[in-house]
Amino acid sequence: MEAANPTPVSTAEQKGELLSRVTRELIGLHKRFYGRGATRAKALFAHPNLLLVEMEDVFLTMEHTMVEKGQREFVRHARRTFQSAMRDEFIGAVEAQTGRLVESYESIAFTAPDRVLEIFYLDPGTEDAGPPAPVLYETDSEPETDGQADLEATAP
Repeated sequence: MEAANPTPVSTAEQKGELLSRVTRELIGLHKRFYGRGATRAKALFAHPNLLLVEMEDVFLTMEHTMVEKGQREFVRHARRTFQSAMRDEFIGAVEAQTGRLVESYESIAFTAPDRVLEIFYLDPGTEDAGPPAPVLYETDSEPETDGQADLEATAP
């Protein structure tokens, strides 16, 4: 699938609006295909080509029951299988919202608590002309002798 020409996203407000649109779109896909969407979700760029969308409280009653009965792997496997079948819809939604091609996509279901992490690697060749996405944490120093690195939060 070819993504639309990206609109440069140059301000923190524009990036926030883009992330909100992506989040709403993915929640909508979950509602449409699973029968319910997340009650809480957030999206962020871990770096310019890595988009993460975390969704909370996504499981169906049946999935909660299976987890309570010790069938966590069953729930994870069922979600993996379904997401694999629906991958084109999820990739298409992200490409339509970002204007960028998705190079790779994975969905991971966590069962305690119930959360889904949607992971999209965007094609670096389709990056917009705006400034890079904010970096959450970065380090410039070598790890200290106790093995802990100094992490500095950077502003978007």
